[in-house]
Amino acid sequence: MSSSTSDTKFLVDENVRIELYKHLKENSFDAKIVPKSMSDTDIAKISKSENRILITNDSDFGDSVLFPKQDFFCVLLLDIPQEKLDLLIKAFSDCLSKLESKTINGKVFELRESGLYFKR
Repeated sequence: MSSSTSDTKFLVDENVRIELYKHLKENSFDAKIVPKSMSDTDIAKISKSENRILITNDSDFGDSVLFPKQDFFCVLLLDIPQEKLDLLIKAFSDCLSKLESKTINGKVFELRESGLYFKR
């Protein structure tokens, strides 16, 4: 995984395993956890205003009607079962270099066991 030289910042939704957040922090990434019970609209605003990749299990963020691309910075939808923590961390680590691109603004990606996919 990359080191603290990365400018990539993350916003970890409350529905994501806390171990992924801890893994990011242990690897010197700038990561924040979404406060409990925050609205999806407010979460999107934080992502946008702070240029943070939102890591979430909430498929609503993949909906272009509910969340048009100008409403958030970048979304990473997790499509890996929560009980597969080792697989989640490995898949996340493997896709990280693709997320460090400057061309992720307004995009939604889906992380599956088989890799990272562009959703919209």
